[in-house]
Amino acid sequence: MKTLAWRDVEEVAKEAFSIWVDHPELKWAKRAWGIIIGAGLASHSNEDERCEAAIRFLSLCGLYYDFCEIALEEHNEPDYGVWAEELEISALRVGLRLGYDADDWLNRYEDDEALYDEGVKCLANKARGEVFEALCKGFRNKSADGSDGNEADLFLSLWKSSWPNPDDDGEGGGRETDPEILNNVTPATGAAYEWVSSGCESLH
Repeated sequence: MKTLAWRDVEEVAKEAFSIWVDHPELKWAKRAWGIIIGAGLASHSNEDERCEAAIRFLSLCGLYYDFCEIALEEHNEPDYGVWAEELEISALRVGLRLGYDADDWLNRYEDDEALYDEGVKCLANKARGEVFEALCKGFRNKSADGSDGNEADLFLSLWKSSWPNPDDDGEGGGRETDPEILNNVTPATGAAYEWVSSGCESLH
């Protein structure tokens, strides 16, 4: 069994996770993908499974973009089709995973190449649930007792992902502490926390 490792998605990650100055969110993405790997969601034994793992990476990208939109008012459209091509997800496999007959899909695709972009987006959205569950379990507060993480831990990791040093606990550094982030509710944190608690569903 092989693994779609960080090095396999790193170049696309550098494109996707480049919203903030100096790209501090790339560190979050690398940790998040490590969690996905640990959950067994990046393992593959054939090309179809490799593409499935790559789609989960695109789902991770979409989740982050949605968070930035709802929490930080940063609106960007994920380039699903471009990134999928760079990850070598073939148009045929996209169509088959959507349930199309191979010939029917390829005929449709020849007439409208935008179907590839929309198809990849659809598959990434479908994978969002399992990616969300893995991230909730994988992100843990450093002071936790070792039990699985939860929605609050995922929310905190996302909220701090744009910080130059997201591992800063806030004490003495001018940043909010985790309890302050969770308890000093603002319209932005409230909306973002509700979205995360509801499963990080796709906004588009």
